[in-house]
Amino acid sequence: MVIDYQKSVNVFIKKLIEDFEFYPEKYSISFHQIISRQQKKDFDRLIELYTSNIAYNPTNASAYYNRGLIHNKKASYKQALNDFTKAIELDQNFTFAFIARGETYVYLNEYELSDKDFAKAMELNNQNPTIYTSLGSIRRIQYRFNEAIEYFNKAIELNDSIESAFYGRAMAYRGLKDYQNAIKDFTKAIELNPNDSYAFCNRGITYSNIDSLDEALKDFDEALKLKPEDVFVLNNKGLVHRKKLEEDIAEKTFKAAIEKMPEDCYAYYNLGNLNRE
Repeated sequence: MVIDYQKSVNVFIKKLIEDFEFYPEKYSISFHQIISRQQKKDFDRLIELYTSNIAYNPTNASAYYNRGLIHNKKASYKQALNDFTKAIELDQNFTFAFIARGETYVYLNEYELSDKDFAKAMELNNQNPTIYTSLGSIRRIQYRFNEAIEYFNKAIELNDSIESAFYGRAMAYRGLKDYQNAIKDFTKAIELNPNDSYAFCNRGITYSNIDSLDEALKDFDEALKLKPEDVFVLNNKGLVHRKKLEEDIAEKTFKAAIEKMPEDCYAYYNLGNLNRE
């Protein structure tokens, strides 16, 4: 059987585009991560496609918006800012462009400009739950946990099926050391999206916070099934084995993290502490 490689790539890229266009809450601050080489290639290809689309139709605000989202995923924040600004110039009622630019200003430490964009987004549509999910995520990384919870509450009130709102609120509860409510919200996030390795990992960390170590290990194993290369999960799993006084297993786990990512200083640090004891 001959495989049409280009067709397969195009189908995959189409799926990425659909994710960006229809599920913007998936790309709120709490979900930003270092991208793999393959993801970088995929994103570069998407940027090429949107750039071609813009050349063909320079007044397409959505093309600028979507290209900006991809620049954000690549941490190319200034390029993203330019694209969102252009999208807003073309469509001054583009709520999601104001939200995205507001998030981007945060990455650039321009908090006042960010607040202005979110205020404008609310003015355009104060019933859009993504506004409150994004603001909750921003307040959380600013350690303003109570404010974050208020924003996540509003998002959930408007739409109780947004996984990232429950995930973000769980992280805020954990910041307040309200571990039981955090576990409850992580569990709801997992219920809404059973493929979210971050929710499993962070629920595992929260279980560890209350010394429910066996539950923590179960969650780390689930996270690793979904994302086997995640050294952050491996490090936390090793720390739980260390808590359980299972030094040999902890050592193997930290070494597995180093094998997967030799530049992971956190794993070396944990291994060094283990060997010192």
